[in-house]
Amino acid sequence: MEVEMADEDEEEFERNLRLAEQGDADAQFEVGWMYAHGTGVSRNDGEAARWFRMAADQGDADAQRNLGWMYAHGLGVDRDDREAVYWYRQAAEQEHPDAQCDLGWMYEHGRGVIHDDKEAVRWYRKAAEQGQAVAQCRLGGLYEEGQGVEQDDRQARHWYRKAAEQGHPGAIMELERHEIMVGPLEDDPPAEADASAPNDLSDLIGIASVKAQVESLTQFIRVQNSRRTVGLKTPALSLHLIFTGNPGTGKTTVARRIGSIYRRLGLLQKGHVIECQRQDLVGEYIGHTAPKVRRKCDAAMDGVLFIDEAYSLMQPNSDKDFGSEAIAALVAEMENRRDRLVVIVAGHTQEMKAFLDANPGLRSRFWRTLHFEDYTAGELLEIFERFAIDGDYRLDAQARSVLLGRFEKSLAGRTRTFGNARHARNLFEQALEKHAARVGRLADPDCAALQTITAFDLP
Repeated sequence: MEVEMADEDEEEFERNLRLAEQGDADAQFEVGWMYAHGTGVSRNDGEAARWFRMAADQGDADAQRNLGWMYAHGLGVDRDDREAVYWYRQAAEQEHPDAQCDLGWMYEHGRGVIHDDKEAVRWYRKAAEQGQAVAQCRLGGLYEEGQGVEQDDRQARHWYRKAAEQGHPGAIMELERHEIMVGPLEDDPPAEADASAPNDLSDLIGIASVKAQVESLTQFIRVQNSRRTVGLKTPALSLHLIFTGNPGTGKTTVARRIGSIYRRLGLLQKGHVIECQRQDLVGEYIGHTAPKVRRKCDAAMDGVLFIDEAYSLMQPNSDKDFGSEAIAALVAEMENRRDRLVVIVAGHTQEMKAFLDANPGLRSRFWRTLHFEDYTAGELLEIFERFAIDGDYRLDAQARSVLLGRFEKSLAGRTRTFGNARHARNLFEQALEKHAARVGRLADPDCAALQTITAFDLP
């Protein structure tokens, strides 16, 4: 039996290796994992790190987290805490709970970053709300000690208990110790929401019609929740959404906010958002696609699966493409997880209409479309200035006037591929380079010179 299992592992390794060499990110992660654990191949941490990096560079969150772990522990690479933090953050921002916990630990202990208990609390909380037991236990400890957050024994016990319910041995011991030392408390309070997470879309620039539709949807859900509370009937509600519009109009940002809004309304337990594209869902051979779709849906369970450029799943001129299989698998997962999974699909307006016609089950599951208009020149200037403020820069009056003219010209000649906010970011990054070149020639620049972007700095 062991020989048979070893043979199967070797075959699985070879199969994944062939796909990995063709650039498949999922297969690259699997090859890295098999090297790291000696499954189907001799253990080789260096090779594990190499394959994890290939997948990580393609945005695979599992690979990013594992690569961060290898840098943090010096496995297959020289130990480098800054690199560890970088890769943990890449995965954490994709709502990977283990990476969020790891990043919280790095902040708590000042490894690769400046020690910051508030940041530790923030990342532990994100992971804890996704059910990560280690993060729940650490969050309980920080509440008990009052590190990075106001001391609160009830919150400490709440998070210790959450972790203990999952069998975390340290949390079980901490919970018993806390109950002996502190004594009886009132019932656990509800877990605090992350105060840093915006509760709506009000702080976002532009997208007025989207804001109005989301507010309307939010009020509708609140009223239905109230009706349900007093025993009145409530209609069945599909929470899946279609986002249409050009690139850079805020679709991804709003998708992330929708997860948070749905969680606060009690519709989703976690409200995290898993982002994916065609390569994350469509396989390379028969039988490879459905497991890829299932894996992404597993990661998004109790949250949101956001599929950008969803129309790219369709390849109508290819007989050997598995996009239609991915769509069928997605429809099945939406049905099987209808109370625990929200799917948001996004893309250009015309292509999304064709996408919805690709499978009879798709259109019936998406009944609300939010269209994202291109930003105006004034809004693009505001976005540019927000980038500047976030980076401790400021625009002088002449630069602001020149930049507004640039955006008006860009909008006049735009095509459907115009980048909107991405265009503003590109200009900002180019301006930083020109600003550095100009200020770098000064003998002793003062603070104002170091901060101020002038018209001469604009590309």
